[in-house]
Amino acid sequence: MLKTDAGFIPFPRFIELDRYLEVISNRGTIRPDEGFEITIRATIDELWSSSGQIPNSAKILGTLKRAIHLMYPEDRALELEERMHIGEGLVKTIFIHAFMDEHTFEVDRIKKCCTHYALPDGRLMPGCAYNMFYRHKDPRFTGPKGRTEVWGKTVSPATPRTRIPLPVVPTSA
Repeated sequence: MLKTDAGFIPFPRFIELDRYLEVISNRGTIRPDEGFEITIRATIDELWSSSGQIPNSAKILGTLKRAIHLMYPEDRALELEERMHIGEGLVKTIFIHAFMDEHTFEVDRIKKCCTHYALPDGRLMPGCAYNMFYRHKDPRFTGPKGRTEVWGKTVSPATPRTRIPLPVVPTSA
């Protein structure tokens, strides 16, 4: 979503869908490379020539022009990492991921999973597989037996009139 003075506007509202999918494919955020620059410049041309047919086109146009000037200044060339940092302030990315549990677990979906946890030994594990089979054993996510860590504070086992926001997960012996 593009961050404008009018709020956030989804890219597909003003960028042709095929171009948009090409720009974001296999990425977690925008990657301001040559393809991105070409797409944004073409979108600016289309917005300018569409004479306000797209809602908020003036705000979108102004934001895209500002993005081009910030990421691709005329007086010097920025490194890709610097352009990416600038781009992160101009967009908001929303991820929707259907996490699996014991009732919806599918091996084929695990094979395609794009959300991974980095393990201490350097391996990557698909998020749903980790949450299903290993998270309850990970000391980073479980406290001592009978205690639950909540945002850095230890909560004692439930007493009358005490509500624990997270379930107490026993550690394996």
